[in-house]
Amino acid sequence: MLMLIQELTQKQMPETIQTPQPDDGSSFLYERNPNLHASQEVEDVARYLRVGGDVIPNEPTAKISAYLGFLANKDYVNDGILTGDQDSIGRQVEAHAIKPEDVPDSYFELDRRIAREEGHGNIEITPEMRSGAARIISNDQRHSLKPWAEYLASGDAEYPGWFKSYAFDSVTRMGKLDKQKQEFQKRSNFTTVPFPELIRGSLSQVYSWVKKSRFGEEVRDKDGVVVVDGETGQPKLDFTVKDVFDDPKEEADFQKALRGGNFAKLYVQAIHKTHEGMITPEQREQLQGSWKKYLKGSDPRELHGDLQGFGLDWCTSTGFETAAAHIRGGDFYVFYTRDTDGTDRVPRVAVRMKDDVVGEVRGINPAQELEPEMANVVSEKLKALPGGEEYVKKAADMKRLTKIDKLITADPDHRLSLDEVRFLYEIDHTIEGFGYNRDPRIREVRNKRQDRDKPELIKILPEMIREQVRSAYDAYSAVEAQLNGGLGRLIKRHKPPVSRKEFEQLFAAKDKEWQENGVYDTIVNDRISQGLGYNLLATPNVVADPEQISSLVKAFHRTSRKYRSVRTDNNPITKDSHYTARDISRTRGDAAVELSLMQSWSDQTITGKPVAEQLRILREKQGAQPNLHVRIPSVLNAVAHWYALEVGGQLAVGDNISKTRVSHIDLKHTYADRGWSIPVTMFDGDGGQIFPTPVTYPDVRLMIG
Repeated sequence: MLMLIQELTQKQMPETIQTPQPDDGSSFLYERNPNLHASQEVEDVARYLRVGGDVIPNEPTAKISAYLGFLANKDYVNDGILTGDQDSIGRQVEAHAIKPEDVPDSYFELDRRIAREEGHGNIEITPEMRSGAARIISNDQRHSLKPWAEYLASGDAEYPGWFKSYAFDSVTRMGKLDKQKQEFQKRSNFTTVPFPELIRGSLSQVYSWVKKSRFGEEVRDKDGVVVVDGETGQPKLDFTVKDVFDDPKEEADFQKALRGGNFAKLYVQAIHKTHEGMITPEQREQLQGSWKKYLKGSDPRELHGDLQGFGLDWCTSTGFETAAAHIRGGDFYVFYTRDTDGTDRVPRVAVRMKDDVVGEVRGINPAQELEPEMANVVSEKLKALPGGEEYVKKAADMKRLTKIDKLITADPDHRLSLDEVRFLYEIDHTIEGFGYNRDPRIREVRNKRQDRDKPELIKILPEMIREQVRSAYDAYSAVEAQLNGGLGRLIKRHKPPVSRKEFEQLFAAKDKEWQENGVYDTIVNDRISQGLGYNLLATPNVVADPEQISSLVKAFHRTSRKYRSVRTDNNPITKDSHYTARDISRTRGDAAVELSLMQSWSDQTITGKPVAEQLRILREKQGAQPNLHVRIPSVLNAVAHWYALEVGGQLAVGDNISKTRVSHIDLKHTYADRGWSIPVTMFDGDGGQIFPTPVTYPDVRLMIG
């Protein structure tokens, strides 16, 4: 701001001060801010000028008038935009931009919320992250305010000093434009958003309105008498509100803003009235256009500049430093539709790449949602980009989970629809987010629900098991074909293989049994408490020796033709005959096929504990509910499970460990070079393995039924 008076006195008084006349706008500034004339700055200037011999009345408008003239003298004043001095402009911008240390914690809470809603969990904001974000915020504010200061200080802005001062002072108090409410939010010392975009045409419109309303010709009746406004008591001017708005409410709002000199409201009304600086309804109707690619590491001025003048909420548009950060992180794509001149320049969709995969997709509807009309354009583009299709699914999952999270947080008793229950408990697909780990909100929301969704799940989950009958039989047949002559050796069996019809009859009997003995209640409770799923498994009830089990694993690779060979080095199943055929087959009863339910991943009630503790918990489970037949899968069960997952389309070339790993803690331990070990079977990457692992805290998958 202005230098202190003691510093001013060291300078020589200029020969002339361009003091505006009393009716030049000083009265307008006074009405808008009745305390302006008594501010320290105005008082200091008036006192200084009086010392130099100027006669300045003590009236508020006279002092404000002198103050404006003083600010316009660049030979004498080293601050303020009215001088046109570049150093002065820089100081003004610097004075109003937020300091990095003033960025509030609430900004980072927003970052945390966004990260949580993307599935990253509850992230920690490190000092380095805080410092980097604060720097970008501060620089974005400087970059957004500088155009205002430079334009108002230039010869291009042919406005009087009072209007320049009024406009700049107003803009420094304005925050983000709320398009729904059609108003600018108020700015504080801790506001983090950039300053409003400079739209010269809208600024000119505001000046025209204010000038005409303050300095227009007085309206006279037919007798030449000045017409007085009955509400304000002031003379009516030749400018009327109806010249601007026809709608009564818009007219009333405009009249109020004009009377109070509310620049923020007048500016947004100028934008709304002319559609300048925003995408017009006519432009929205145009769907033809093209994608433009901004290469990673390219000059951010092109990207940021292309997005100006459309009133976008995109942070890439409002913040130059943010645009620079985005373009450093990856390529950036914008879909532009045609303007009236046939040029593709109206931005409708933005796709930001992060680490060479799609990181963000934004549209121009409220909350940066995509316009429905742009769905096909975006869909086609995402198909061609790495991670595009996955992004669509993840974004939809995160949006839906966020909605349910908010509903349940507000009211844990809120009744979810059947579709919402299926989604929350991952009946049809696994919920995927953008984090590296599983979204913690899934478990949190389920815990809040407790047993409220149990009635729906009791209907859904048993039906899911019944729907697996066909694929379970196909997997059983594939395993049976390998064991029954496919390996070139006979196996010990209780009964011959069953037909599909016989299999369905066996399942019908088992289904009734599971309903009566609490098996289905258990899978519902496990789904609620742990998110556990179960797969129907049909294992041939045979006794296969270690060599036959290993051959069955190799046959799985040959049959599927898309996985590498099994790893057999140091295999405890075949090495030194540690285990008998009955150890690794562990047949039950005399039926031709063993029907059971295999957990989809490790059971958290037993996993992560010492093996001795795990065996104790297992015995307790077996004693508490003997009808469930809780047990550790045999090696034969584990390998048959691979076949079932493959037939069901649940395996892919890649990481399948969590779907298949079985720690056979009930088999005797073996001693190797590194100590005692237990055998583990799993389908790792794109190859199956049977190998020893040190006895520590193994993951344990159970089976029931």
